[in-house]
Formats: sequence, C-alpha cells, structure tokens
Amino acid sequence: MLIIFWSPFEGQSRSTTNMAAVASTLALDYHMRILLTQSSEKNGDLERWLLKSDRAGEQRGLDAVHRLFSCGMFSSEGLRDHAEPILRERLDLLASRNLTEDQIQELMPHILEGYRRFYDLLFVDLSACTGSELRSYLLDKADVIVTSVNQNRLLLDRYFNDIRRELPSGKSVLSCIGSYERGSKLHKDRIMRQYGISKKEIGAVPRNVRLMDAQNEGQLMTYLMRAREAKGKFLEFSEEAEFTKSLRHLGGMLLQALELYPASDLEAGDD
Repeated sequence: MLIIFWSPFEGQSRSTTNMAAVASTLALDYHMRILLTQSSEKNGDLERWLLKSDRAGEQRGLDAVHRLFSCGMFSSEGLRDHAEPILRERLDLLASRNLTEDQIQELMPHILEGYRRFYDLLFVDLSACTGSELRSYLLDKADVIVTSVNQNRLLLDRYFNDIRRELPSGKSVLSCIGSYERGSKLHKDRIMRQYGISKKEIGAVPRNVRLMDAQNEGQLMTYLMRAREAKGKFLEFSEEAEFTKSLRHLGGMLLQALELYPASDLEAGDD
C-alpha cells in the first residue's frame, strides 16, 4: 500500500524527517516489509541519515533501477535487489543521486506496480518542489496522504482552509505537525479545535535536537533504537520516551487508516 508524505511548504515542516522516523519506527515495531523512496531529485538526505556508510551509488538505488527500465529489464526482483537494506527483512531504501524528476516520473508507475511483490508498504517522500504532473499522479494513487505542517498560523490557515480541500476526494488524509513544540500556544489540541480536526487525523513529531545530531552523523536508526528503550517516569518528562510515543501514535494512525493489523514486536506495556 502506498503512503505519501508531503508538505505544500518547502523546508517548513521537516516532511522527509517525519517520513523517515515514522517508517523506521513501524519497521522496528512490526513484521512488515517497507520500502522508502523519493519523488524528485534530492540532496541525499535519506541516504545520509539512514546509511551507516557511503554504500549507495550509481550501482544501487533508483539510478540502477532506471538503467534496468531503460534496457527493458525492469522487474520486481530488480527493484528489491537494488534497494539499500536499512533493517534486515524490514526496511529498505531506494534513493537517487543523479536522476532527474522526468526520469523518476517515467519510472514511478513501474515502481508502484513492482514493489507489491516483496513489500507491504511503500513510503514516498513527495517534495513541495515536485512538478504538478508527478505530484497529482502520486496523490491520486496514494492509499494514505500524510501532510506535514508546522505551528505557523498563516501556513495552517492556508492548508486547512484551502489546500486540503484540493486533495483528491475519497482519500485518507492525515496531518503531521513537524518539529512540534509542545509548549507553544498553538499546540495540537488547539489546532484540532480551530480547524475541526479529529484526534485520529493528526499527530506530531516533536522537535528533537538529539534526532538532528543523529541525522547529521548518519545514525538515525541507531538513535531510534536507543530512544525506544527510554521509559517515562511518574512526574518526570523523558524526551526520548515522548518522542517514541509520538512516532508510534502516527504509525498506529497509518495502520488504522490502511486497516492493517500486522504482527507486533512490542512488549506488553510499551503502549
């Protein structure tokens, strides 16, 4: 099933971070095969954050898959074999360093068809800069659209009053507040009340300096695994425990929207 993480506001709500963190947490928590990819040429964020070393290159990833496609040799096996494994049998990455948006656009229909043989979920990072044709195609094909927003009132007004209404009808649309500051006056509950959003439609990824450091060091997965070991204590706030709880809440929203109930690795009491 296809999950699109998208923000209409470039660089405002950390949409790529939100997708990477939520997808990685799902992969850690559940028995599912998940594939991550992108909609346009990017600056290598996903690779830098998720790969422990500079393994990716033209011999793997979308670049290699596009060569197979150009030679008439595209296959589901080729898609799987050229993805970078992040978490064995759980999470793979299919990123690009050199493909243009036009090349990704011609390849995308084949990816959307081919991933289903080996993966349960496909997450696509849809950039705000992606051209209208590819953007419309992906949003129309999505099973769930996750729109990343922030706590800027002007941008929230634009999204909930205008942009959200233009999304394809009949789609499950969730909202994710990126780099969330729980101490802000414009907190999640207030946003829900102001824009008529139900609890099952909105989540948040808290601002987290340790997460940003881990991204810079290519240790995103290592940080997420460490953070999930943190336990909240009575009357004592734990940033890591709250962060993991928020990611799991978003992941649960996605699974509920998709009506998926995979086997879980969560121990009793983790929720």
